Amino acid sequence: MAEERVMAEETGMGEETENSETANQNNDDNWRSCKVCDVSFETKDESVIHSGETEHLEKKLVEEEKRSLKAVHLDMMAAWDRKSDFFCHICEIDCAFEDEYANHVKSAKHKKRELTHSAVLKGDENQTATVEAKLALIGEPMIGLEFIQEFDSKRYDGTLDYRCYLCSHEALNIYNISSHVISPKHRKRYLQLKHHEIWKQVLAAGRKNFFVANQKFAREVEEKFGRQKILRLEEEFSEKFPDTGTRNVTSA
Repeated sequence: MAEERVMAEETGMGEETENSETANQNNDDNWRSCKVCDVSFETKDESVIHSGETEHLEKKLVEEEKRSLKAVHLDMMAAWDRKSDFFCHICEIDCAFEDEYANHVKSAKHKKRELTHSAVLKGDENQTATVEAKLALIGEPMIGLEFIQEFDSKRYDGTLDYRCYLCSHEALNIYNISSHVISPKHRKRYLQLKHHEIWKQVLAAGRKNFFVANQKFAREVEEKFGRQKILRLEEEFSEKFPDTGTRNVTSA
């Protein structure tokens, strides 16, 4: 029963009320600015007057037409299994329009990814060694790295993806691997498999203290047994799972 409550929290069911309250708060504050015209207002009356002005209505119509055209464009590209001329391969975002793409490549998120991406492509850094170094800077316990392996998905730029055998996850890359490794789901599965008695202590902490306990015991495990390394392409994965015995998996 305790574990079921924890799983409910991990899936976000326990956050519905908080998310609803946040959404209501955002709706209450919508009058403060117009994203279409990029202007702000001091009062709700100013917002109401602005929403009826011709210039605003014309800009709003243009934006709605662009959104509609983008939806059609993306559907067509998907049907043809093609990328648009304004597809960002680094962030894997289809911008559809030139101005949207121009704004995207100027964003901080894109520039941050571009720096990491460029260093790997130029050979200045070994990709997985770079990933491991960045994981060390986060300050979180990183357990279960030995269940993650480089995965060649034949990307256009030659960079590698990663698969997590523990979580049956094959969509990891240099940008999202850290969030996966520190996720409650990954830690939970690792503790359940490798340190079941410790997992029982996490559950005993109760739902309210679950995330703190999960992090605390994950850190204790890492300090006691050391941080493992991500498996490289040429290495063979072999680990005992209670349900299937021993899995022997090699990169294809």
